[in-house]
Amino acid sequence: MPLESGERTSRATPELLTIGRYFPPSKLSAILASHADPDIITSLDRWMTSTQATLRLWEHFAPHFMHSEGNFQFWDPVSRILFSGDLGVSMGSSADAACMVTSLAGHIPRMESFHRRYMVSGKVLRLWAHMARTLPIRMIVPQHGAPLAGAAVGEFIDWVSDFSCRVDHLTQANYTVPA
Repeated sequence: MPLESGERTSRATPELLTIGRYFPPSKLSAILASHADPDIITSLDRWMTSTQATLRLWEHFAPHFMHSEGNFQFWDPVSRILFSGDLGVSMGSSADAACMVTSLAGHIPRMESFHRRYMVSGKVLRLWAHMARTLPIRMIVPQHGAPLAGAAVGEFIDWVSDFSCRVDHLTQANYTVPA
């Protein structure tokens, strides 16, 4: 579908062109950013100038492109998909990301280093896992890497509920006066 009169094709991103197949981009009313990482909102200026949309949630952080540990997750109760932001991210090729993970064991090496570095604490992950177990999750879709489905959903929740990371690894040696 061509862009409506007044919309500038020089500002069109592949995403804008794709949504144009379903409705005119000028009718987009809001942009929901899960967090303020550049990989989420790096083209924000194009979205804001090519549509009538307003930014929700992270509008104060957007100009700074700061990494945010407090990103949002979105639950769709109809499809039973949990869009999990950084939780569940895996490293690999785009071909790897296109494959559904249905058993977690072989996938853990692609996830472990990211989660050790970017998750705040095992306590937070245990609280999240307790909450996640109350939802009938069919699929977990992180912002990077392969989606998790079938047995991998419960296996992932179990894995993060017993995962140690960042502050869990601090000891008194991290807080000593240098010699």
